Amino acid sequence: MNTADLHNQLQLRSRAMAYLEDGTALPTNGGAVSAGTLALLHQLANDPAYAGDVLKILHELQVFQVELDIQHEQMEQDARELTLALNRYVELYAHAPVGYLILDSDYVILEANFMAGEILGVAHDALLGQRIDIFFAPGSRLPLLTLLSSLLADQEPGHFRKASRAVQSGTSILQAVASVAPQSGALLLTMTDSVT
Repeated sequence: MNTADLHNQLQLRSRAMAYLEDGTALPTNGGAVSAGTLALLHQLANDPAYAGDVLKILHELQVFQVELDIQHEQMEQDARELTLALNRYVELYAHAPVGYLILDSDYVILEANFMAGEILGVAHDALLGQRIDIFFAPGSRLPLLTLLSSLLADQEPGHFRKASRAVQSGTSILQAVASVAPQSGALLLTMTDSVT
């Protein structure tokens, strides 16, 4: 056990002991000692030879139960916080004011937000599983794929390249900014649409 783990365990035990001493222990969330175990401990507690040891064991069981309850409460709090954070990021991604796409190394769209669909003129769900280049004007496909290919070849985390590309519809010009995700190696592509 490293120093941080030992510190956390001692802190948890200290909190559990304080709860027990103050009589403010949290309600038990299950895992209580079985009736059979309690009966055995009670029987042993009546024997003077074992009474002291049994009381120590009962105390340790109480402390352990409170520690488990504290950990359970903390895990529930952490889960609530993670859910809130996830919801914020999903909302940020899905409703961002720019088109956002995640592509694999074959330039296939794995994820897309609502604005990406709007910019490319299709429902964002219809983008999934399609290669990105089919949504661009023929003259813009090769430069876009060259840009993405060079990013994959560089494999530099946080490395950004920019390119403006004409989209298939009318006179719209698409500003595309791409990078490679540092952990997964996926291509991250943002797009903004402007009329020339």
